[in-house]
Amino acid sequence: MTANYQEQLCKKSFGDVVISAAGQLSLVIDALNERKNRLLLTAQVGLPDHQFEAYRKILLDELGRNGFERDLEQILKQHTARNGTSRPIHAGKEVPE
Repeated sequence: MTANYQEQLCKKSFGDVVISAAGQLSLVIDALNERKNRLLLTAQVGLPDHQFEAYRKILLDELGRNGFERDLEQILKQHTARNGTSRPIHAGKEVPE
C-alpha cells in the first residue's frame, strides 16, 4: 500500500485531518478494547465464574498488551523506521480522489 493511497484513505475517513501513526494506533486499540469488552460481557453472562475467568485470561493474553496490542506497536515501529515520520512529498498538495 503506497503512502499516497494510505493518505487518501485517511482523508476519506477523517476529512482533511492528518493523524499521526501513534494516533492511528491509539484509535485502533480503542476500537479493539471496545470489542474485547463486548466479548467479555457476553461471556460473563453465559459462562460459570471459573470458566469465565479462564476465558478472560486467554482473551486478554491474546488480544491485550502482551498479545495483539504489542504486535500492533511493533508493526508501527517497523513502519516508522522504514518510512520515517516526516510528511509525504505531496503534503499540502491536492490529492485526487
